[in-house]
Amino acid sequence: MKNLMMISVIAAASVLATACSRNVPLPADYSNPSEKIQYLQALKDNRPDWADKGLWEDGDFVYQVGQGLTFNSEREAKKHANRDASFRLSEYITRELSVEFTEMIVSSAEATEIIEQKTAAKELAKSLSRSVISNIHVDETYTELTVDEDEQVGFTAFTLVKVPKKAIKNAMKYAKSKLESTEQPTELADLDPNNL
Repeated sequence: MKNLMMISVIAAASVLATACSRNVPLPADYSNPSEKIQYLQALKDNRPDWADKGLWEDGDFVYQVGQGLTFNSEREAKKHANRDASFRLSEYITRELSVEFTEMIVSSAEATEIIEQKTAAKELAKSLSRSVISNIHVDETYTELTVDEDEQVGFTAFTLVKVPKKAIKNAMKYAKSKLESTEQPTELADLDPNNL
């Protein structure tokens, strides 16, 4: 009975592997380290080119790759990969905006105001980053099937998301208008969103 169940699991895993991992066949004996390494290398070789890129800009968009942990459902793996990509992209945008604002503020601030203004710049950058991330789009996803030592099937997903550069510029314009209306220092209000 146990052998019959094992055959059913392997058969089901083979069907899932075909659907998810671009026809990479499961190893005959996943507990064999050599076969496991060969299988994992075959999965890696079959990943789309973008899966190992990280973050890059191309044309009017900024792209970010996210990778999920291994989950027992493809849906959960994809959700985790999407969250990972969004988090990484948000960190990048926050850092970029924070540098812009901090450089602008500190160059004109009095020594006693620098710490307070740096904090204000970081908070503004975080707020703008959340606004920009609302424009995120999932461009592609890719899922791999894995099997652990206990022959439990799992899924690992990769997601490619993109956000328009225009969304970043619009966030900067919004910040400029907000700062002008609240009479913040003119140096921040004069920040040019076209310099991104």
